[in-house]
Amino acid sequence: MTNRQILQTPREVLGSLGKQRQLVLQLALIESPCPSCQRVLNLFQASGLDIDQYDCDGLDPPYRCPDCRAVLEQVVPFPASGPPWFWQLKPAEPRSLRADSHPEPRSLRADSHPLCDNEPNSERTTADGS
Repeated sequence: MTNRQILQTPREVLGSLGKQRQLVLQLALIESPCPSCQRVLNLFQASGLDIDQYDCDGLDPPYRCPDCRAVLEQVVPFPASGPPWFWQLKPAEPRSLRADSHPEPRSLRADSHPLCDNEPNSERTTADGS
């Protein structure tokens, strides 16, 4: 059953898993304004996914406002006294924590380690003192 079909199916006909998926999809259709430009977006618009592409597995796709391109994250307040969720700007990840900012690990082979230079060095002396 597609997500569109689940949304159109009467709740009484669905099993427990179908009811859970229907609720998740209904919540995803609720619109909330982008904190940067105030465009009203639901989860599908912010993720760029079609309703049937959305996977109700609990893993959030990346969200971005299609107008101002702000990176968004969904916030679910607890306890909820107003809307069930809203957008907030996703904080920038510190460069030191980004996966692409770490240098590649050095090879630990003795022939490539800077302190274990196996190449002959003109400054080194041999056992006979030369």
